[in-house]
Amino acid sequence: MKQKESVNDVVINSDLSSEQHEEVRSLLNEYKEIFSDVPKVTNLIEHKVELTQREPVRCNLLSLALLL
Repeated sequence: MKQKESVNDVVINSDLSSEQHEEVRSLLNEYKEIFSDVPKVTNLIEHKVELTQREPVRCNLLSLALLL
């Protein structure tokens, strides 16, 4: 998956002073790997899903045409 947007595409509020604008731009560049439109993988957290039933839930499919 290729990144379509980057920190350079962020529009910073024009009401900020030039100093504030530079601070925001600096923060964006410092943490640019976080501000991405491409999903990433991490091993920093784990979770456990506890099910209430062992068998899968089954239901009938509903056609989208019926909903329109």
